[in-house]
Amino acid sequence: MRTGRVSLAVSMIILGVALAPCGAAFCQAASDPADAAVPATGPGAPAADAAAAVQDATAETGSDQAAAPSPSPAATPAGPLSIIAPQGAPAGFNESGYVPYTLGEIVVAGQTKANEIALYNEVSAEKIAATNSKTAAEALRYATGVEVLQGAKNEPDVSIHGMGQEKVLVLIDGVPYYETNYGKLNLNQIPADIIAKIEVIKGAPSVIYGPNAEAGVINIVTKNAGKPFTLGGNVELGEKDHNRVSAATGGEEGVFKYWFNYTHNETSAWRMSDNFKATEGTIVSKPGGPRRAVIDDGGFRSNSSFKTDSFWAKFGVTPAEDSEYFVNAYWIMSKWGWPPSVADTTVFPDPPAFSQFARFDRYDDWGVDFNAKQRITEKFLLRNNAYFHNHQDALVSYTDEDYTDKLARSAYRDYSVGDSVIADYDLTKWDTFRLAFHYKIDSHRERDDSYLPFSESLSNTGSVAAENEFRLVRNLTAVAGMGWDWFDVWKSQRNTTSKMDGAFTGRRNNERPGLKDMLTPMGGLEYRLPDTTKLFTSLARKGRFPSLQQLYSSKGGNAELDPETSLNYTLGASRSFFDGMAWAEVAYFNHYLRDYISRDGPDPTNIYRNYGKIIMNGIELNTELKPFERAAFTLGYTYNHARDRSRGHASDYVVDLPAHKIDMGLRYKLPYTETRIDLTQQITSKIFSQLPTAQDPGLDEEVAKGYYLCNVKFTQPLTRYLDGYISIENIWDRNYETVYGFPQRGRTVLFGIDAKY
Repeated sequence: MRTGRVSLAVSMIILGVALAPCGAAFCQAASDPADAAVPATGPGAPAADAAAAVQDATAETGSDQAAAPSPSPAATPAGPLSIIAPQGAPAGFNESGYVPYTLGEIVVAGQTKANEIALYNEVSAEKIAATNSKTAAEALRYATGVEVLQGAKNEPDVSIHGMGQEKVLVLIDGVPYYETNYGKLNLNQIPADIIAKIEVIKGAPSVIYGPNAEAGVINIVTKNAGKPFTLGGNVELGEKDHNRVSAATGGEEGVFKYWFNYTHNETSAWRMSDNFKATEGTIVSKPGGPRRAVIDDGGFRSNSSFKTDSFWAKFGVTPAEDSEYFVNAYWIMSKWGWPPSVADTTVFPDPPAFSQFARFDRYDDWGVDFNAKQRITEKFLLRNNAYFHNHQDALVSYTDEDYTDKLARSAYRDYSVGDSVIADYDLTKWDTFRLAFHYKIDSHRERDDSYLPFSESLSNTGSVAAENEFRLVRNLTAVAGMGWDWFDVWKSQRNTTSKMDGAFTGRRNNERPGLKDMLTPMGGLEYRLPDTTKLFTSLARKGRFPSLQQLYSSKGGNAELDPETSLNYTLGASRSFFDGMAWAEVAYFNHYLRDYISRDGPDPTNIYRNYGKIIMNGIELNTELKPFERAAFTLGYTYNHARDRSRGHASDYVVDLPAHKIDMGLRYKLPYTETRIDLTQQITSKIFSQLPTAQDPGLDEEVAKGYYLCNVKFTQPLTRYLDGYISIENIWDRNYETVYGFPQRGRTVLFGIDAKY
């Protein structure tokens, strides 16, 4: 860690040298009342405080008419320098003509306390731009309490407090998005260009969101037209044929609104750190026995090419206030290489077979969503989200590191169709009741090789939930809810093949488990003191049903799996300081996982099992500081003490979870030139990628060492409509891993131009 501390210090010195000539401007900004920072109370606070103030004023005067809160200076973010935009008042993209898609907010923060009793973070469009994130996964890397691990398949796994993505309910505009077999979405498929903000709700999200939110909810809210006509775009270039092109337009005409985005992102390979040493691995090829070979010789990462084209469209009408009807459509076409593990690599010899030398030749998604909101009466609001999503992919595996001799070509054909209905009824000015119904049907079809027919699994998942939010006394609000979730498998098939030559021999029906269901109660309190202090606590029982892959995969499927459950507890406080120039939040969290699902080990014959319990408890700290108009600083820290307490466990530790994670963001805007400097830093402790299990206590520990990363982005306004930028990622060229055996990018330099009209 000594070198990490040195690099951190040097990074801060470099920025200090860059800012030194501007000290006078710093002081002048601090002394000029006109340039003083606008008070901000951090994520979630401004809008909520404004609404509470209006409610309190109404209560004091005895007025029976509900007052609509209007923006006030205290509820306005402090200009475009905010690195994390306050909830309800996102900054940084309104000037481009885009605003958040309001129908995408299932539980609208600032109008309800349901999210304010849980741990809530918001990744703004501005923070996405500051970190030069190109996908939703990259945008979440620096969110407090969130880990993004990149390993097998070259796909990100986004977890909350160390609970993997399959335990996180991922929504786009309130609609669940996922691959039906695995129950999770490849978030590298979602371009950052479409995102207005990302809401992260941890521990005790509202029951209104729906089932399978064991760890929490990630809701990606897309952009929408914010003025009569807008046009924007991006061009970015880098080495090894890296090119990224994005174009967007939107507008509104009377009650009609539209928005389009096209993004192309491609590179032939990405650079590894100069500190990476060529590694050999063991290959069991077909045919033949084990042999040693160079898995990756450094330079540019082997088999790391990728290409993605995506198109997103939105059409809608807003005939009246609180009445909106929108159709959203998307089409994503991707292909990418699968860089092999630089640890021992195995190609399984039995046909049909899969190997770690593989490429996705096709990975396509398309779908249509219908979102509607209608004010029925003054007190009754009805919302609906209906959707149809389709997924297809083709994975080609090869016998060796040369990627010339094809071993097998597996394919998936999936679709999901569903609907959600949410009703809000204001019983009184201080009492709101919500009712939600969610239902979806998932179909998964697969074949292990091109000569085999497709087999199909079909399931349905549903949820009924009720929630009541009511003010107990003037500054004390309570939220209580209850959900009933269920999961049922209608059909599951499996192809059978000859052990001699792999020839297709027929199809059989897998065992169908009985109906799985669970109750998911939650409750919480929020108390606001007159001095901007907020206290909150929540307790919730959440759960997740096993995925089709965990139930029926030929590599470890177990049809007898039970649902996972987690008892989540949160206690926290937040407050603004120095007339709103600083804000801080600290919270304690505890997760008690029961019956969590995991495989016994890497061997393909090992099966998924329900294990006993894991206990996670820790602290989250978030702070924002804006001492001057031209400077802003954010700090996020997560400590997670996670221990396996299952009966017969072979190790106390938990995989895929760093005990410590620090995220820092610093922005400064130079006077005269108006150059924006965004410095982003992350420190992460070691991560266990493999541990001994009760069934396989001889497994070796595999550990990805802790690392320090530093990125910087320089943005220079060129004209009223054009900005140029240089982004340097991993400045110190660290050789690091988030998953053992899978080295990540070395120093990467990118050049780009942003256009807006």
